[in-house]
Amino acid sequence: MFLSRSLFRISLLVFVSAVSASYSLADEVMVDIRAIHASRGDKPYFYNQSKLEEVSISDMESKLRKLQYDHFHLLASEHKNVEFNHKEVLHLPQGHTLSFKPIARKDDRIQLWLNWTNDQGAELLDTQLHLISGESMITGTEESDDQGLIVEISVK
Repeated sequence: MFLSRSLFRISLLVFVSAVSASYSLADEVMVDIRAIHASRGDKPYFYNQSKLEEVSISDMESKLRKLQYDHFHLLASEHKNVEFNHKEVLHLPQGHTLSFKPIARKDDRIQLWLNWTNDQGAELLDTQLHLISGESMITGTEESDDQGLIVEISVK
């Protein structure tokens, strides 16, 4: 009898430890954000910038080719674990700011609040996204007739 109670206590302890470890992992989400400068025309905006030879954004080629730009250059990249309901701020080049906060998870979908402001503090985007874990989405804004800023977001 004593042996079976001890085994029960040990197995219960293992179960509780496993549940608490998986629960803490579920309280976070991996957020990947990349900011890309895009330009049109014969001459790239950045010196020695080619069409899309940057390895750091080559995986986005199919999405970027659908946009009406000729040249792309990675400006910033952020890869971090973020707790749910915890706001993070990413300062992008050219004075833009991207604030984001994971709100909820349901199955493989993650709800993310996103707020993007420009260098003047004007709000470019304030929305809630429902992203499928592992997939990415892009959004952007034109800075002039021949230049734009693109942001790619993915969550896991």
